[in-house]
Amino acid sequence: MRTYSRGMRQRAKLAQALAHDPEVLILDEPLSGADPVGRVQILRTISEYARQGGHVLMSTHVLYEIERVTENIVLIHNGKGIASGNLHAIRALIDKHPHEVQINTPQPREVAQAVAGLDHVVAIEMSTPDGLLVRTRQPDAFYRDLPRIVVDHRLDVRGLESPDDSLEAVFRYLVG
Repeated sequence: MRTYSRGMRQRAKLAQALAHDPEVLILDEPLSGADPVGRVQILRTISEYARQGGHVLMSTHVLYEIERVTENIVLIHNGKGIASGNLHAIRALIDKHPHEVQINTPQPREVAQAVAGLDHVVAIEMSTPDGLLVRTRQPDAFYRDLPRIVVDHRLDVRGLESPDDSLEAVFRYLVG
């Protein structure tokens, strides 16, 4: 195994850990050193183990990959638990920070005018020539209202994404 790459050694360690079908799998940075294909395979293996009833305790600094494995998380900073639950429940704990929504549209000014009237929208900025960044204190209300606004105003919205709706963003808010 000394001749294996670090990613291959990580996969071999995971196989070794799973060989005796444990009830709990404790992993420390299992994706460290793995190439993109290896990461996918490792995450798929961990997810399958959990789907079959196994329990996984995994530490990592690669937060976006945790989101691919589980919805139940515990965030620990400096040895203290700062939040636990699913990502959306934890995100709801920090609603004092506006939630950002990136809208891709060839009509950014028109979309900005249409959403500016919503009482939960606290800021709007042109992020790119075809992009608009909206900050809202009530993301659920915004996502509920936006389709109606798009239809009523006959707007062309081509993409919608939330840079805040990630584990990385939640962690930054909680420790920042």
